[in-house]
Amino acid sequence: MSFPSIRHPWRVLALVLLAFLVLPRPALRADDADEHQDDEQDDAKGAGPSLTSKSRETFIKIKAQLDAKNYDGVLSLLYGLEPTVKPDSYDMSVILDTEAKILWQGKNEPEKAIQPWERLLALVDQHPDYMEPADRVSHYLYLAQTYYLVSSDARFKNSPLRNQYFDRALVYERRLLAETPRPSQEYILFYCSLLYQKAVETSSKIDTAYLDQAKAEALKGLLSDPHPKEQFYILLVAIAQQENDFALAGSYLELLVVKKPTQKDYWNQLVAIYNNLAASTGSDVEHQRSYYARAINAAERAQALGFLKSPKDNFNLVSMYDQVGQFGRAIELLYGGMKNGSIEATLKNWQVLAYFYEQVDQQALAVKVLKEAEENPEFAAGGALDRQIADLYYQLDNTQGVYESCKAAVAKGNNVKNPYTTYQLLAYSAYELRKYPEALEACEKGMTYPGAPVKDLARLKEGIQDAIKQQQAEKAAAESERRTL
Repeated sequence: MSFPSIRHPWRVLALVLLAFLVLPRPALRADDADEHQDDEQDDAKGAGPSLTSKSRETFIKIKAQLDAKNYDGVLSLLYGLEPTVKPDSYDMSVILDTEAKILWQGKNEPEKAIQPWERLLALVDQHPDYMEPADRVSHYLYLAQTYYLVSSDARFKNSPLRNQYFDRALVYERRLLAETPRPSQEYILFYCSLLYQKAVETSSKIDTAYLDQAKAEALKGLLSDPHPKEQFYILLVAIAQQENDFALAGSYLELLVVKKPTQKDYWNQLVAIYNNLAASTGSDVEHQRSYYARAINAAERAQALGFLKSPKDNFNLVSMYDQVGQFGRAIELLYGGMKNGSIEATLKNWQVLAYFYEQVDQQALAVKVLKEAEENPEFAAGGALDRQIADLYYQLDNTQGVYESCKAAVAKGNNVKNPYTTYQLLAYSAYELRKYPEALEACEKGMTYPGAPVKDLARLKEGIQDAIKQQQAEKAAAESERRTL
């Protein structure tokens, strides 16, 4: 019996990161130059730093380029303006911020946006009044997410730069959290996810220190809000799997299916976790049964919600009942499923159904379902079902049934493994029914197959030949007596 494998949840987790990846704020609007003109008046009143007249004039020119979406033209103006302003001026901070936005959103070149933003934040560190605290925190997020996004590029898969970019993403995410008294769940989740991916994706082996940090932060995340996001649980499932603590992973998945019962993937994961836990218990039968019971319970809860109802899922549920020895329920599900189409009515599945009947000492019913399967011409064409029916008749001490079934199997072409066994059984049953010529023919045919128990068949052949001689002697004696009379 096969069960669904545990699908590693990191693929889901990667989607989580992308879902919370807030793109940098929009590039400078065409009417932003008007705002910079107002800055001069505010500066005169002592409201804060503002652009110089020359920079303001350039930004007015930028308006037309932005309207035309001529981003190369905007960058040309900005690059030309840079050498004309002081390196540590407020003008430079605005220029760098605008360059980064144009590169990111206008040109879709996030990697190139990193340098101007790095320069911008270094400048803001020297002149905190150049940027409002909330805006500074937003820029930490922009850089953290941009570094993460760039590191995910296939070009850096085996490059040292990937690790460096992750480290820089963590630097800015930590600065964000340090300057945010009550960070949102999204901020915490992004940080946890970065720690996890740093632990498992940036080197040849798991970095347990980062994995522990990711776990600790994810647990904090669960306490950060009365209604924590499900992605924290996904992350904790992934961490538990990395630590080979599948029982803990199952516990988090149980919380997930309660929190989000409409998510099919969570049910798939939960059933797979319990099946794998059951398979790992070795000789501890009771422990194994308890995990299979949980897997069955999870599968049936999912089915009540309309999930895990494919033919494969339905057969997996049958297999789990088989594992715990609940053959009556397995029969009910398998037979009913094949009749209503919710389980594939394959030859193998009909044979499995017969096997279940055998386990509850209902060989006659096993014969009945196999004969029902033979109503399908495709299944009846080979001798596999007849051969299985012969074994069942053998258990029922029905020699005539064994003989007829074996004879049908070899006549159709026995398509089962080791066909000599069918001829051997046919020989025995024909011998018991005193059909000695047929018994001898079957015995000799069986001896021709590779792997046949030649010594056993030779003894059987000798017995058949003796019986034939005895039968002939009896006939001769009877004929002699008849003539005498």
